[in-house]
This record gives sequence, structure tokens and C-alpha cells, in this order.
Amino acid sequence: MRFLYLDGRVHYPCAREGHKLDSLRQDDRVCMTIMDQGYLRADKWGWNVRSVILFGRSREIEDQNEALAKLRLPGLKHNPADLVEEDLKTKKELVRVLELQIEHMTGKLTSVS
Repeated sequence: MRFLYLDGRVHYPCAREGHKLDSLRQDDRVCMTIMDQGYLRADKWGWNVRSVILFGRSREIEDQNEALAKLRLPGLKHNPADLVEEDLKTKKELVRVLELQIEHMTGKLTSVS
């Protein structure tokens, strides 16, 4: 899942309707785990992975211009601007943008000794 970390908040897309939105309407408390791709050490059998777990509350960004801006930024990090704008034109009606206000964060490096 692509996400944007900006100003102490995580912004992430979701479908216009479905289980995620239904659940958030009942209880806005969320937990999100983010991990890197990890690496293997030549002398060990398992992966070494860094991760962070975020706890907080999510809300839908109602303002269409703000939501589009939050969708645009991660796209521009990996793609040419014209491709991002074309994609937003065709898909903006299919997605919503959620904002996670972080209340607690913890992280670790899981390594095989």
C-alpha cells in the first residue's frame, strides 16, 4: 500500500466503500504496521526486518482538493507528473483518502542472531 507520511500523520488511499470504511465508521481506532524490505545476512538463515507499528485514529479527508494533493505526492515520488495527473483524472472518483493521526508509535529491528 502506498502512503504518505506528512506533518506527523499518515495518509493512505482506500476504496470508496467497503469493509475498511465501514469499520472506521464504527470505531476510528487503528493500528498500522510498516516494514522495510529486509535483508539477508550471508551467515544466517532468516530475514532482518525493520518495522514500525503506529497506533492512532483515522478519519476520511472530506475536502476533495486536499485528498487529491495527498494522493499526488506519493505518485510524484515514483512517476512522471503527466502520468500521475492522467491517473488521478481517471481514478479519483474510485478512491478516498484516510488520515491516521498517530497517538503512539513503536519500532524494532527483527534480526536472526
